[in-house]
Amino acid sequence: MYAATVAGLTLAWLIPALVTAGAGKVAYALVGYWVQFTQGQVQGAGQGGLQIPIAIRAVFALVVLALVVSGAWLRRRDRDISWALWVWAAVALLVPVVAAQPYPHYLLPSLAPTALALSSLGLRLPAGALRSRRLAGAGLIAATGLALVGAAPTGLDWPPALAVGNHSFAAYYGGALSTLTRGQSLIAYQDQFDYRVSEDSAVAAWIKAHGLDGSSAVVWSADAWLYELDDLQLLLPTPPIYNDEHLLGYDGPVAQEVADLEPSIVITEAQSRTSWPEINSVLTTGYQDVDASGSEIVWLRDELVASVMGPTGLG
Repeated sequence: MYAATVAGLTLAWLIPALVTAGAGKVAYALVGYWVQFTQGQVQGAGQGGLQIPIAIRAVFALVVLALVVSGAWLRRRDRDISWALWVWAAVALLVPVVAAQPYPHYLLPSLAPTALALSSLGLRLPAGALRSRRLAGAGLIAATGLALVGAAPTGLDWPPALAVGNHSFAAYYGGALSTLTRGQSLIAYQDQFDYRVSEDSAVAAWIKAHGLDGSSAVVWSADAWLYELDDLQLLLPTPPIYNDEHLLGYDGPVAQEVADLEPSIVITEAQSRTSWPEINSVLTTGYQDVDASGSEIVWLRDELVASVMGPTGLG
């Protein structure tokens, strides 16, 4: 029943995804997208450059999984269901262990089961409990402990507190405290993390001021916030342009798709435009640049310029 529940919930979202998007896109989203990140981490490209051979990672994960499966099997008829919490916690923690990537959000799904499992430690087995039950309980606790150790590096997405730069614990938590105590504005706090934050804000404000929010659009960028900030209609398969390049094809197909879709707005960002310059042919044949904020440029379809910007197109 435990396994069937997991399988049922997984199939409940996986089957609709396969039907609507196709097996190739789903496989890329769940596996292919992460290959380069995982390869870089395994080779020591992550924070701290710690290199752990993939064979050792695999053995570690298999040991944890063996303890979990064995413990669950031995306790499967136990009316005290606290053992299921330890299975849940260990398996949830095993996900970031296998992923081997320093992204703290991987730990979020394990917070609830780990807290529940730890809270059950006060429940003691009766003195006459079978030895197999005790061994199973000890194995599940050991599996969760090992998984927790293996998952710990996921909390090191940013450098230590004393590291310089904008992506550090000091900048994040220190900046949050300064913002809460009004030592700096929320805008100033947000702007320090990425140059596109202020640019996105300026572009979003311009789009709203000209009544273009909700328009059909293509954001030619690895950043996707503008779709949300202005409720822009997403026409391409995914918001980040690098995913569209993979799904539709490199060096031309994505730009051709944009030309066929004829969005009202195209927003380009300099770095992405340099990486995928094929959008230039679309812009020069059907669009006019009407606003610029830093590296971001707003392009409007030629036939819309006069109605939005005025007869001269100068605004």
